[in-house]
Amino acid sequence: MSLLSGVESGLATTTAIVAGLAISTDRRHVVVVTAIISLSVQAWNSAMITIFSEHTQSQIDHPYSIKDHYLLFINDGLAQFLAHILASFIPILPIVFVSDLSTALISSVLITILLLFVLGYKNGRILKRGAFKTGLEAMVPGALVIMVGVVAGLALI
Repeated sequence: MSLLSGVESGLATTTAIVAGLAISTDRRHVVVVTAIISLSVQAWNSAMITIFSEHTQSQIDHPYSIKDHYLLFINDGLAQFLAHILASFIPILPIVFVSDLSTALISSVLITILLLFVLGYKNGRILKRGAFKTGLEAMVPGALVIMVGVVAGLALI
């Protein structure tokens, strides 16, 4: 679960940040550097939240257990961190490699929305739920996160 959560979070939040920055400035370097700093901080934060929330849940589920499974929590946190980092570079790549910044931004947003749908769709098939509905359940919140970035960028113009 940490892996999927990390990918979805990394895609949506980084795309939102890239979108807001690309709308508010035409300085590609600023967009890329700020996005990389942001994704690094977000990935670390996601990992820490995963580790501590699973640890807390374990203490709630097994209050009298002497044994704590820190390695399991750390592994889940590491999976969350790596998934977030790797997924976050996907929306940055068009900004780096596509010459026109507007085209790069549109590409980044469309790739992210498509990937979010595909991830949700695949998850729905694995869980034997409505794959299309599950695809939308992954895509729509991600699209809303991206819209927050767009609106913030427009507000800064």
